[in-house]
Amino acid sequence: MIIVVTRSSIVSKAVVKAADQLGLSDDELARILGLTPARSLFTKAVAGSVSESAKSKDRALLLIRIFRLLDTVSAGSAETMRQWMQNDNLALGCKPRNLVVTEDGLSRVFDYLNGRVKTPLH
Repeated sequence: MIIVVTRSSIVSKAVVKAADQLGLSDDELARILGLTPARSLFTKAVAGSVSESAKSKDRALLLIRIFRLLDTVSAGSAETMRQWMQNDNLALGCKPRNLVVTEDGLSRVFDYLNGRVKTPLH
Protein backbone atom coordinates (compact mmCIF):
# COMPACT_ATOMS: atom_id res chain seq x y z
CA MET A 1 0.00 0.00 0.00
CA ILE A 2 1.26 3.46 -0.93
CA ILE A 3 0.27 6.40 1.24
CA VAL A 4 0.41 9.79 -0.42
CA VAL A 5 0.95 12.74 1.88
CA THR A 6 0.57 16.11 0.24
CA ARG A 7 1.50 19.53 1.51
CA SER A 8 -2.19 20.43 1.44
CA SER A 9 -3.10 17.55 3.74
CA ILE A 10 -0.35 18.57 6.15
CA VAL A 11 -1.59 22.17 6.15
CA SER A 12 -5.19 21.03 6.67
CA LYS A 13 -4.27 18.85 9.64
CA ALA A 14 -2.06 21.55 11.15
CA VAL A 15 -4.67 24.33 10.85
CA VAL A 16 -7.34 22.13 12.42
CA LYS A 17 -5.00 21.32 15.31
CA ALA A 18 -4.01 24.99 15.70
CA ALA A 19 -7.66 26.11 15.76
CA ASP A 20 -8.46 23.49 18.37
CA GLN A 21 -5.51 24.48 20.57
CA LEU A 22 -6.50 28.14 20.29
CA GLY A 23 -10.08 27.36 21.28
CA LEU A 24 -11.59 28.45 17.96
CA SER A 25 -14.93 27.00 16.90
CA ASP A 26 -15.68 25.35 13.55
CA ASP A 27 -17.54 28.49 12.48
CA GLU A 28 -14.59 30.71 13.41
CA LEU A 29 -12.21 28.43 11.52
CA ALA A 30 -14.50 28.58 8.49
CA ARG A 31 -14.56 32.39 8.61
CA ILE A 32 -10.77 32.54 8.95
CA LEU A 33 -10.31 30.29 5.92
CA GLY A 34 -13.04 32.00 3.92
CA LEU A 35 -15.10 28.79 3.85
CA THR A 36 -18.72 28.11 4.67
CA PRO A 37 -19.27 26.44 8.07
CA ALA A 38 -20.29 23.18 6.36
CA ARG A 39 -17.05 23.25 4.36
CA SER A 40 -15.11 23.73 7.59
CA LEU A 41 -16.58 20.52 8.98
CA PHE A 42 -15.54 18.79 5.79
CA THR A 43 -12.04 20.18 6.27
CA LYS A 44 -11.92 18.48 9.65
CA ALA A 45 -13.20 15.22 8.24
CA VAL A 46 -11.08 15.10 5.08
CA ALA A 47 -7.56 16.48 5.27
CA GLY A 48 -6.39 18.30 2.18
CA SER A 49 -9.39 20.44 1.45
CA VAL A 50 -7.65 23.70 2.38
CA SER A 51 -5.86 23.53 -0.95
CA GLU A 52 -8.84 24.70 -2.98
CA SER A 53 -7.76 28.31 -3.02
CA ALA A 54 -4.48 30.07 -2.52
CA LYS A 55 -6.21 32.59 -0.25
CA SER A 56 -7.57 29.84 1.98
CA LYS A 57 -4.15 28.22 2.20
CA ASP A 58 -2.45 31.56 2.97
CA ARG A 59 -4.92 32.20 5.79
CA ALA A 60 -4.39 28.69 7.12
CA LEU A 61 -0.62 29.19 7.15
CA LEU A 62 -1.00 32.52 8.94
CA LEU A 63 -3.17 30.94 11.64
CA ILE A 64 -0.58 28.18 12.05
CA ARG A 65 2.12 30.85 12.46
CA ILE A 66 0.00 32.62 15.09
CA PHE A 67 -0.35 29.31 16.91
CA ARG A 68 3.41 28.70 16.79
CA LEU A 69 4.15 32.18 18.14
CA LEU A 70 1.64 31.75 20.97
CA ASP A 71 3.03 28.29 21.66
CA THR A 72 6.45 29.89 22.10
CA VAL A 73 5.35 32.65 24.47
CA SER A 74 3.02 30.38 26.46
CA ALA A 75 5.56 27.57 26.89
CA GLY A 76 3.14 25.24 25.10
CA SER A 77 0.19 25.80 27.44
CA ALA A 78 -3.04 25.38 25.47
CA GLU A 79 -4.96 26.96 28.35
CA THR A 80 -2.76 30.08 28.25
CA MET A 81 -3.17 30.32 24.47
CA ARG A 82 -6.96 30.03 24.76
CA GLN A 83 -7.07 32.67 27.49
CA TRP A 84 -4.95 35.04 25.40
CA MET A 85 -7.29 34.58 22.44
CA GLN A 86 -10.40 35.17 24.58
CA ASN A 87 -9.26 38.14 26.68
CA ASP A 88 -9.35 41.77 25.63
CA ASN A 89 -5.97 42.96 24.41
CA LEU A 90 -5.25 46.67 24.91
CA ALA A 91 -2.68 46.82 22.11
CA LEU A 92 -5.03 45.18 19.61
CA GLY A 93 -8.14 46.97 20.85
CA CYS A 94 -10.28 43.86 21.32
CA LYS A 95 -10.17 40.11 21.80
CA PRO A 96 -7.76 38.46 19.37
CA ARG A 97 -10.35 35.77 18.56
CA ASN A 98 -12.62 38.53 17.24
CA LEU A 99 -9.85 39.86 15.01
CA VAL A 100 -8.57 36.64 13.46
CA VAL A 101 -11.84 35.95 11.66
CA THR A 102 -11.07 38.77 9.23
CA GLU A 103 -8.16 38.88 6.82
CA ASP A 104 -6.87 42.20 8.14
CA GLY A 105 -7.37 41.09 11.74
CA LEU A 106 -5.49 37.85 11.14
CA SER A 107 -2.54 39.86 9.84
CA ARG A 108 -2.74 42.33 12.76
CA VAL A 109 -2.64 39.54 15.34
CA PHE A 110 0.29 37.90 13.57
CA ASP A 111 2.23 41.17 13.32
CA TYR A 112 1.59 41.94 16.99
CA LEU A 113 2.74 38.51 18.17
CA ASN A 114 5.70 38.45 15.81
CA GLY A 115 6.86 41.78 17.25
CA ARG A 116 6.39 40.52 20.83
CA VAL A 117 8.40 37.38 20.24
CA LYS A 118 11.27 39.28 18.61
CA THR A 119 11.36 41.86 21.41
CA PRO A 120 12.67 40.47 24.69
CA LEU A 121 10.16 40.76 27.51
CA HIS A 122 11.53 42.26 30.71
